[in-house]
Amino acid sequence: MGTQEPSGDLDLDSNDDPPPYLNIVNVASPMYSSYTYVVPNHPERSLLFLKVNCANPGAGGQMPQDGYPTGSTVLTTSQMAQLWDWIAEGAPVAPTDGVFQGTLDIRGLFVDKIFANGFESL
Repeated sequence: MGTQEPSGDLDLDSNDDPPPYLNIVNVASPMYSSYTYVVPNHPERSLLFLKVNCANPGAGGQMPQDGYPTGSTVLTTSQMAQLWDWIAEGAPVAPTDGVFQGTLDIRGLFVDKIFANGFESL
């Protein structure tokens, strides 16, 4: 299961059965019942995106709780863009051309971090 234990019943270990995709897409959070882990086509309503992107996601604290093995405590802007695009594209199982692959394009929300402290205006 990688280097970190799952928290909040959110396990993204690719070796698990069922695979992580089935554990997160259109699945309500058991800890935060008003949130769904991944809402296809709606990253702004997806708990996974809010948790890795927002300093105050509205449901617990920012992920990962103890930081990444690199020492960073947040995703890079490119990583956030990839997650945003994957969810906005409908959270597809297979790769698509619509998911961020190259230079960052401004989506009307990106400055440094999307929703740095939740849903405040930029």
